[in-house]
Amino acid sequence: MSRGLGKIQRTVLEALESSDQEIDTLEVAGKVYISLYGEPDTTSFEISEAFYESVRRALKSLERRGLACGMWHTRTGYKLWASRKRAIVEANRVVRYFGVSSLRRNKPLLQLYLDDQASSRIDGG
Repeated sequence: MSRGLGKIQRTVLEALESSDQEIDTLEVAGKVYISLYGEPDTTSFEISEAFYESVRRALKSLERRGLACGMWHTRTGYKLWASRKRAIVEANRVVRYFGVSSLRRNKPLLQLYLDDQASSRIDGG
């Protein structure tokens, strides 16, 4: 039986939902760090590898639950993430311009798109 979302998962989800665009893993980790521990004393701060990995694991867990979606990779190798709501908007935009086949390489995004389409048909939309 699941106990629900953990502290880092909840904070990650808040960071994704408060963003109006996709944000990379490192930026999510920074937002989570600030949310949990407050603003650092300096303008630049280092996030430990362990903290970064805990945020990455939280993102993957949220993706498995369908609450977040890994969208694309940046040129620097970081993955861009979005909340479920934002990912569905982006998936609809991509499909409108490039077709459904353009989502075939991103299974979580494709699944969100298909679930959204099925629920809109059921709701009569």
